[in-house]
Amino acid sequence: MATLMDYRPQLSLAERDRRYSAVRARMAERGLDVLLAPANTGRWEQQQADARYLSQIGGNATEPFVVLPREGEPTAFVMNRAGWWRRAQNWIADVRDCRNAWAKYVGDWLAERGYERARIGVAGLAGLSRSPDGIVAYGTMTGLQARFPHAQFENATDLMLAVRTRKSAEEIAFLERSAGLVALGIQTMAEVARPGVAECEVYAAVWHTMIGNGGEGPALFFLSAGPNLGGSAFVPTTRPLEKGDVILNEIEVKYGGYAAQGNQPMFIGEPTPRQREMYDTALRAFERVLAAMAPGVTMGHLMDTYQAVVAETPFEWGHPLLHARGLGDDTPVLLGDSDLERYRGTPLEEGMVFVLKPRTGDPETGGHMTVGDTVCVTATGARRLSQRSMAALVAG
Repeated sequence: MATLMDYRPQLSLAERDRRYSAVRARMAERGLDVLLAPANTGRWEQQQADARYLSQIGGNATEPFVVLPREGEPTAFVMNRAGWWRRAQNWIADVRDCRNAWAKYVGDWLAERGYERARIGVAGLAGLSRSPDGIVAYGTMTGLQARFPHAQFENATDLMLAVRTRKSAEEIAFLERSAGLVALGIQTMAEVARPGVAECEVYAAVWHTMIGNGGEGPALFFLSAGPNLGGSAFVPTTRPLEKGDVILNEIEVKYGGYAAQGNQPMFIGEPTPRQREMYDTALRAFERVLAAMAPGVTMGHLMDTYQAVVAETPFEWGHPLLHARGLGDDTPVLLGDSDLERYRGTPLEEGMVFVLKPRTGDPETGGHMTVGDTVCVTATGARRLSQRSMAALVAG
């Protein structure tokens, strides 16, 4: 008889054991007794990647807070519907309702197990690329510190980022499924977008396709149109498309929590020669950087490759070039100058996955275009995770 788990994307128990072993090994190196992975649904749930990484619980703004001891079984706390989550995954048997009173219920768990003087790592306490101040609620931390004055709480963000950096074969397969859904969404955009159709209608059609084929939200999905836009918008408008518009986009949908991304501008009517050249420049940069990616190649070399392509043209380069992708706010990234300084010497490793999306800008018009796809570093180079054509899309 089919169960609830048969109708949801599931990673294997072997994958769970691999992750727990890797995390616990690093906990042992640091002398940590317990790891806390707090709930935070910010940035389309990217900020609770650690909790989902350890539990498979998440989606539609579900808030999992996971407690992983160095020895013994983990526990997951959710606001409510714990019974549903016990049936919907098989990684964690102990799933508890807590109405988001994290300090009380997690504190009870710590007290039950005698961790009053433990060393407790907190993932997401500080230092994420997009959330440098951390993602842990003030009340949660002060409540736990007040209840356990003799425990030692420390930041474990780097521990979890290090474990999540290289993706397993199962994770890459999930990202490929997401990339395939994004490709279907882009195909729908090409079919629907015409003069007179509103931005929000295109957005809705793309989202319907991706979710209707097994995708999951929330997910980062930007789409906007105009003749010379500097970037895509967070929220679609009711503005009708017009001839001469370019649709700019960052299109994502999740599969089992994993979100690939596609970036494919679309022209409403025949583009101008300069628009076409700007698109082709971004695509050429994508192809050259992809060809340069391999284990041992540094992030700085990839940025140099990108800039060299754009330097041959009348256009300008711009951030971001690429950022690691998985369940959320992964590293390494090249989102801005500070990231370039930090990660310039960081070498690629087999199993890293990135959104690669070179951006070109026209200093004459102020318009920009980003062309990109999700790519995986392999033992011999890198490969795209989707099979869609990246040729320019033009609405007749």
